[in-house]
Amino acid sequence: MAETLTLKTLLLAFAGGMIPALVWLFFWLHEDRKKPEPRGLIALSFFVGIIAVIITFPIEKFFYGLLGNPDISIASSSIWILNTPIIIWVFAAVEELIKFGGAYLIALRSKYFDEPIDAMIYLITVALGFSAMENSLYILNLLLDGGIANAAINANLRFLGATLLHTVASASIGIAIAFAYFKGKRFLYLSLGILTAIVLHAVFNLSIIKATTTAEILTVFSYFWIIVVVIIFIFEKVKRLKR
Repeated sequence: MAETLTLKTLLLAFAGGMIPALVWLFFWLHEDRKKPEPRGLIALSFFVGIIAVIITFPIEKFFYGLLGNPDISIASSSIWILNTPIIIWVFAAVEELIKFGGAYLIALRSKYFDEPIDAMIYLITVALGFSAMENSLYILNLLLDGGIANAAINANLRFLGATLLHTVASASIGIAIAFAYFKGKRFLYLSLGILTAIVLHAVFNLSIIKATTTAEILTVFSYFWIIVVVIIFIFEKVKRLKR
């Protein structure tokens, strides 16, 4: 049974979107427990991620209208990545650039950005704020359309999928910045990090679109869980980086 738009519905949607993201955030902050970042700046970075969703929607709507047909393909090539809807790549680029822009303006220019690992912490925090807001809106829509049971089932998939995606993509940029921290080619590293994030984001979305069964969806998720494990190992390596 569909829910009506009430305070209870809003709170359910908000909790469903925020709690998984906060669990993720606690995990990553625990990894940086030896020299933690200021709680206020972490909270602000998370909030910036939330605001980034509000900024992203009208921009994506503009490009959606500009491109007209979201099924327009880049080329007729048989190569899957090339023969894909332009809109998927545009949306991926918009979201990753806005998330990075928020992290840069709020945290990466602050005096607290004083070691390589901080780049990963702040990028991931912004990404989790973005994911929390995006998931809350998604769950709200599910509640209004199909009720609590439908929202609960799909919210679990959002926890495994969208939250995972945003974490992995933004962490890629954080890793690039971290490894460039003591080097001179920071723009090159940053460009590669952003490009990697966009590709991961677009490929994930395209894979989910192409998946037709739960097994196929979980297979896509499993690949990104493997990437998370790799990121955890890289996280440990970044913590040991020296000038």
